Amino acid sequence: MVDALNPEQEAAACHRGSHLLLVAGAGTGKTRTLVERMARLGEEGIPPDRLLAITFTNKAAGELRERLLQRLGRSVPSGTFHGTALRWLKAHGQWRNRSLYDDRDQLQLITGLLKSLPGGATPQAVKSALQQVRLHPHLPRPDWDRAGQIAQEILPRYLDRLERLHAIDFQGLLEEACAVVESGQLDGLYAEVLVDEFQDTSPIQWKIVTLLCGEKDPFEQQKLWVVGDRCQAIYGFRGADDALMQM
Repeated sequence: MVDALNPEQEAAACHRGSHLLLVAGAGTGKTRTLVERMARLGEEGIPPDRLLAITFTNKAAGELRERLLQRLGRSVPSGTFHGTALRWLKAHGQWRNRSLYDDRDQLQLITGLLKSLPGGATPQAVKSALQQVRLHPHLPRPDWDRAGQIAQEILPRYLDRLERLHAIDFQGLLEEACAVVESGQLDGLYAEVLVDEFQDTSPIQWKIVTLLCGEKDPFEQQKLWVVGDRCQAIYGFRGADDALMQM
């Protein structure tokens, strides 16, 4: 019996037979429900290392790992999308001791690239636009603002510079992890994928989840369990699409 859950939480933790999109607001115990679901699946015979739990901030990931360790008595695959992506790249020989560029490193690189271009946008605006351009590469140039147009222009040089520096940025982590999943190297690795704070999922993160679940539409089968709340969406500036909560 699931302990310390209310009837709605218990129903979500024990649900079987199809996907589940759980809409739950702040303070409603959704992370506890996720942990309890993983515990129940383990009790039913699914090895904990075949369950993948993903969330969106390092703090939330740390809390999730601690709760899982306390509840299951062992560590299980969990973390942020970026941390999980890094783990996959290292495990499958795609990392090659590269440097991971954080926000400050990216800004410094972009500032240098902008010196040869006319003004009209700050390095920070161009940095944000670069991510959007990479997420939506087919959007016509006139549809972008000045920062987006500059981002389109410098993107090839930006990526080339990263490669020359033997570096990768956070978006690159997701892009390369997506390629690893798309290649089939992780096929069948996870019996279930659980995503906390699902409202902050970006299109590329959603594609990774879709590929992991092994179907064109993972909502049509049983390997996906997600929880979130559109009112708590905070990563729209990074490409998150809370419209996925309507699925």
